[in-house]
Amino acid sequence: MTSERSEKATINDINSKKEKREDVKFLWIGLSFAAIYTTIIFLLDPLLNETTLLPDQGSTWYFWKLPDRETITMIIVWTFYVIHQLLVWYAFYKARHSNPVWGTKLKKWNYFSLVVNVVFGILHIVQSHIWYDGLAQDVPIWTSQGSVIIMLVMMLTMENKRRGLIAGKSVPYPEPFAKEMRTILKEYHGYIFLWAFTYTFWFHPTVGTMGQLSGFFYLLALLLQGSLMYTKVHLNRYWTAFLEGFVAIHGTLVAIQNGNDLWPMFFFGFMAMVVFTYLYGINIPKYSRWFAIISYFCLVIAVYNFRGWAKINEIIRIPLILWLASLAVALVVKIGLVIWHKKNPNKTPGDSLAKWN
Repeated sequence: MTSERSEKATINDINSKKEKREDVKFLWIGLSFAAIYTTIIFLLDPLLNETTLLPDQGSTWYFWKLPDRETITMIIVWTFYVIHQLLVWYAFYKARHSNPVWGTKLKKWNYFSLVVNVVFGILHIVQSHIWYDGLAQDVPIWTSQGSVIIMLVMMLTMENKRRGLIAGKSVPYPEPFAKEMRTILKEYHGYIFLWAFTYTFWFHPTVGTMGQLSGFFYLLALLLQGSLMYTKVHLNRYWTAFLEGFVAIHGTLVAIQNGNDLWPMFFFGFMAMVVFTYLYGINIPKYSRWFAIISYFCLVIAVYNFRGWAKINEIIRIPLILWLASLAVALVVKIGLVIWHKKNPNKTPGDSLAKWN
């Protein structure tokens, strides 16, 4: 059985009433934890020591960091991050090499990963209230923003054949390259995604603004997805579409919070991805897609009638970047495969991991 058929068989399993779905139960438990976690951040926010923050200095400036970096704070926050990172990588590595079978029951490495994320989530709140600063003191802001973009772009490339890149139309990558690329991305994307989620989680202090609250909820949902590796709910298309699409809410809230006049670029840009890409990956009637398209353009007309039509190009910037970046990912994989095949002429990528087939 091919990997595509194996995944297709799991798409609607979240709605199954014939068995007790442990993976679905933990999905809801995890989302409840994320909601409670962000509520705690909001309630504890007045206790944070933010009185010495510097004024905002532009788009490349991260506002939520103290003027001076104490060595002890740097050591503590980086130690917490590195340990958290290594542990979630370790869980994924062990799960991946334990002959996993896609099912509804969680295995020990699922539980291990969940516990790790809960423990370090609590540690991050404590760390923020004692030392405040996160990784943002030591690394550029674009590294945090770019890490989640990498996830979104890789998802576009992985899902190209199944749902298409634009309006259900796929990029016709030639075989066997297309199959090899899907195999490589499916087998190894976990390491990259877990880096993106964990790194970004520790980048920010646990501040109770609407941008940070939506961001922490989003990151916890993404870490939850990583912890549910090799369960059927991990492949559920409604759930993964939610994870991809939630960035439209978060990005817009961050832009509004920062007084950024470009909030329509983020809202309409990411919503264009929802309407013209993500919705084609879930099983909904055609009239629902048309309703989404018409609603989208009605909102565009309503906003830009006041904003000015000279700025209408804003709505295509983010989709264009993501779609082109998806092609760039395919090019990078192609170059890697050419090099790999020259060194391994009689092998096929993924041969040692036939569980996907």
